[in-house]
Amino acid sequence: MAQGLVLEALCGSADDVFDAAAAGADRVELCSSLGAGGLSPSPGTVKAASKAGLPIMAMLRPRPASFCYGAREFEVMAEDAQSLLGAGATGLVFGILTESGRIDLARSARLMALAPGAEWVFHRAFDLVPDPFKALEELIDLGIRRVLTKGQANTFEEGEALLLELRDRA
Repeated sequence: MAQGLVLEALCGSADDVFDAAAAGADRVELCSSLGAGGLSPSPGTVKAASKAGLPIMAMLRPRPASFCYGAREFEVMAEDAQSLLGAGATGLVFGILTESGRIDLARSARLMALAPGAEWVFHRAFDLVPDPFKALEELIDLGIRRVLTKGQANTFEEGEALLLELRDRA
């Protein structure tokens, strides 16, 4: 593999993580319900998957649909964050938006404060923000080092111009 490149495999089960490890993946993003866009895996799944020896980025998403969460859903996310990290996840993949579609900075910061040593990745909720350049700067200010995006498009090819511009700004 080229120097500096990291192969991250999307996995939907502990078995998938073992398969990814055997195939040479460097780390995994572990979700449940891939057909629903990926939801939080169970702590048991993370614990079993961690035996494969790969860093695990666990999805932190309590339900499908929008990325604007009520108070109880946010409470679930906070509890899940601690459980997933306690079960062996090395980081969490999340995205929280306000009703106006902007990054929910306050809630994102509150979640991240629960585990300052973990790696935090902002997921494709980023593709819904009205101003991706402002959102990118806000995420950088929060300490986010990775963003999952298709450049606010349906495919990477359609979003390529924005992806390149975001990369250059980051």
